[in-house]
Amino acid sequence: MTTTSWDNVSAILRALDMSASIFDVVTTSDTIGRAKPAPDAHLAALDYLQLDQENVVAVEDNPDGARAAQSAELECVGLIGEMHDSADFSG
Repeated sequence: MTTTSWDNVSAILRALDMSASIFDVVTTSDTIGRAKPAPDAHLAALDYLQLDQENVVAVEDNPDGARAAQSAELECVGLIGEMHDSADFSG
């Protein structure tokens, strides 16, 4: 789940030789009203998958994503990736 554009998602999937069809749901800025840190992407995925917040753990690689997960009332694990090696996941 992301709030980047579908074009970016497609490019990443092509580079990894993957298809979006392996995922149950893919959110992008083209399908979600507000980008992270708004909870829209998480809430849309929960709704599509018919899951309750208490049964889900979000894994995020940046602070805006972690804030979005928390705003969606999800437990969240923050993983600092190469693009966010000095990210502040406090809170």
